[in-house]
Amino acid sequence: MPTRVTKLVCVLALMVTSQICAAETSLQRFDGFGGPVFLEVDKAFKMSSLTSEQDVIVRWQIAPEYYLYKHQLLFTVKTDTDDARTIVVSLPNGKHKHDEYFGDVETYYGELEVNVPVSSGNFEINVQYQGCADAGLCYPPQKRTIVRKM
Repeated sequence: MPTRVTKLVCVLALMVTSQICAAETSLQRFDGFGGPVFLEVDKAFKMSSLTSEQDVIVRWQIAPEYYLYKHQLLFTVKTDTDDARTIVVSLPNGKHKHDEYFGDVETYYGELEVNVPVSSGNFEINVQYQGCADAGLCYPPQKRTIVRKM
């Protein structure tokens, strides 16, 4: 039967372990000069896509304490028969935030999934987005391309 001291040691060990795990995913890591260590853009905003006949689902896994701007999302599509054109997509409501550069904005934390309608055949979708870290770093606008060649 565990003693009271053994139980206390186990509880303390769990608390320390959970704090170490939390620090691994947090911005509270610091470089050797006292500043926070920021993730590379593709680690802060992991973008993936899934293509079907009628649409492309674009998904971002957004690291903790990072966010994407709703107003900086832009999707353009170019097909074999059409020049590039902006696609209007339905975006979910974001979290309201006051930004010192953009004013009042909507942002996405955690995960974002966007359904981009496409026609059948070949296409190239250009995806533009921009995000920041809560600790103050804003990344430059990013561009990624999704291509379907049949």
